[in-house]
Amino acid sequence: MMNAKSFGRVIESREEMEEALSTYIARLGEKLRQQESLAARITVFLHTNGFDTSAEQYSNEFTVELPHATAFTPTLIKHALAALHAIYHKGYRYKRVGVMLGKITPLPGVQLDLFGELSPSEYERQARFMYIVDALNRIMGPGTLTFAIQGTKHRWGMHQAWLSPHYTSRWDELLTIQ
Repeated sequence: MMNAKSFGRVIESREEMEEALSTYIARLGEKLRQQESLAARITVFLHTNGFDTSAEQYSNEFTVELPHATAFTPTLIKHALAALHAIYHKGYRYKRVGVMLGKITPLPGVQLDLFGELSPSEYERQARFMYIVDALNRIMGPGTLTFAIQGTKHRWGMHQAWLSPHYTSRWDELLTIQ
């Protein structure tokens, strides 16, 4: 499972990079829960703009093996940010960041560790919390509830001025004949 997009403009600050990565990993966590799965590996990668020959180039990736498979967004964000901090270097003009989840396991196939870091009761608490977040976002619209690290402005977002109309999938863009 992967989420990676090019930014609408280059990013030079670590804070904006963290915001974008957190937004991407939160969406992947939501997809994991929708398909009733958990992930145990996170790979974060970033790139500068390879087409800008005047800028110094850099790309790297870092993989984190999670102590236990999870779909709990705060845990996914924490480990993704740790991976980002391992490969991020100040002074570059980044054009893309992405995250990939691996070791995906179906939820019914996961056995919890009775004496480990994640007890069954803690796992249930996390699952209930994420169920509430997902339900509110489904009812009130995407992005209603987000985590603070995701930010609100998203100035790094993709340029979408030339999107095709959604005549068949959005009521507000339904073609009308006068």
